[in-house]
Amino acid sequence: PFKIFADGQVSNLKITKHSGSTAFDLACFLAVKNAAPFLPLPKHCHSSVNIQFEFRYNIFKNATS
Repeated sequence: PFKIFADGQVSNLKITKHSGSTAFDLACFLAVKNAAPFLPLPKHCHSSVNIQFEFRYNIFKNATS
């Protein structure tokens, strides 16, 4: 989870459930961190919003596409 403030800044970014792959966890963490700051929140929003989501991935062996 993490928090986005009205100006698009991020705080409290952390991983709460590890994938079992340190490299994958770090890549996901840095994807959010490096995307910040985000666009400002719309004027009618609260001063901040809490965000929580999951990165999911699939590895297909012998994929032809």
